[in-house]
Amino acid sequence: MTRILVTGACGFVGPSIVNLGIRLGHEVFATDLSTLYRGYLDDRVHLKLGIDIRTDAITRFIEEIQPDIILHVAAYFKYHGSWKIYESINVQGTKNVLEGALKVPNLKRIVVWSSGSVLGYSFKGEKFLDEEATALPRSYYEKSKLLAEELALRYKDRLPVTVIRPAAIYGSGMEYGGPAGTYGALKVIQMLFKNQLHAIPGSGANKISFIHVEDIARIAYFLSDQPQAVGQVYNTADNSNHPVGELMVYIANWLRAHNAPVNFSPRVHFPLPIVYLLGFWCEVLARLQGREPAVERPFLNFFRPGYHFLMSNKKLDKLIEDTKGKRHPLLSKVIKYRDIIRDEALEKNLEWYLKNILCF
Repeated sequence: MTRILVTGACGFVGPSIVNLGIRLGHEVFATDLSTLYRGYLDDRVHLKLGIDIRTDAITRFIEEIQPDIILHVAAYFKYHGSWKIYESINVQGTKNVLEGALKVPNLKRIVVWSSGSVLGYSFKGEKFLDEEATALPRSYYEKSKLLAEELALRYKDRLPVTVIRPAAIYGSGMEYGGPAGTYGALKVIQMLFKNQLHAIPGSGANKISFIHVEDIARIAYFLSDQPQAVGQVYNTADNSNHPVGELMVYIANWLRAHNAPVNFSPRVHFPLPIVYLLGFWCEVLARLQGREPAVERPFLNFFRPGYHFLMSNKKLDKLIEDTKGKRHPLLSKVIKYRDIIRDEALEKNLEWYLKNILCF
């Protein structure tokens, strides 16, 4: 039985990774500091809470359990915070995991989560960027993920490391029992559910690549089993090409059709300078009140004129095609949700939110 270690198991992505691993017949070990989504983890997981990846506790834990595969998901993913927080968790934390991996003589693979957002300012126009595009981070988060990615690749001569760059992750844990999430641009789901968004920020013409949380789980296990993926970086994205404004209208209409109160007008557009000023005020107010801001300025980068968060998936798709018919049945279709609307993935995400009322 393959021994899997998942870091960040109680975050949004963690439960889908853990639960799929168990369904694949693996023995899954997991850790996290948070208990946010602990209730969504399969009871068969070996969960150890309180291990801080910022310390050598994670290194000792890895040496103790001797996993065959490490899936390093844990990260600080917010749009605010000091550089010290991002550096200590996303960079130093990754280094500690890598150092632990060195203590596993028969390690088959370590998959390290980066982010498609590391390309930052390179997202201009409607070109789908591949793994060779220049990374130009815009925020502390993006900078820290790029440094973690570069750090992981520096270990490739000593470790079988693979890096994945997810697009904007969403989903509702339909198959693997996880929670619903709205990373990145789909934060608008939360705002529309709370009736906090009454118009489209900017032009609404910005286009976004997405990836379903269960697809990212399948991709992680798929890549961990491919020898040619060692030392490689892979974009992980679907084929969605919908303007943000179109997605917002779709969500608002869906809410109205399900008798949810929403005061949203697609004909009204908020000028971005005013939206950025509102974001600044939300950050200040939240800091004074000791809570999370409803809107943060780095999030608003998704709505900048000419910004299209579009990622090419050709490298991953070629590997998927080359291994067709040679995979575990649960991974036979590595990427199931190729379009956020046409494959009904967004609708199922909304159904989950409506049923569980988890709009954080």
